[in-house]
Amino acid sequence: MTETERLIREWMQAEGLPEAFYDQAASACTIPVGGGAELSLFGLPESGDVFIAVDLMSVDAVRGLRAELFALCMEMNAYAVETRGGAIGFDARREKLVLTARIAADRLDAPLLARMTNDLLDAAVRLRRRLEERAENRLRELETRTDRNDPVLLMG
Repeated sequence: MTETERLIREWMQAEGLPEAFYDQAASACTIPVGGGAELSLFGLPESGDVFIAVDLMSVDAVRGLRAELFALCMEMNAYAVETRGGAIGFDARREKLVLTARIAADRLDAPLLARMTNDLLDAAVRLRRRLEERAENRLRELETRTDRNDPVLLMG
């Protein structure tokens, strides 16, 4: 068992998560966190790091707003204050914005991993709300527009 696997399993045990959430082949624990979103903790054998990823939102339904949402993500990534040390990225395979963090396993123990995971989840809730509000407001705005030459309307 690698150090990352040990840490993830200790974290799962401390959180009272069933073993069924652990995928041995992927060295990952993935749990639903509401609204169709998932939280994943995993390790890559070649890195020796633990990765935490939390889904923020799907961008599939708001294709015309991608550039605007990506720009907002870059603003929120600046200085890593709003992301609590994590970074917002785009999972192209799943068409989702995700909040991620990477921590060296040799600097972690299960209680610290739990605190970091909880911090990232808290940040994800706030960031998700902000992204969804921006998308909803912009879509409402676009619905009332009559300018059919608007590039956002043409891209949607």
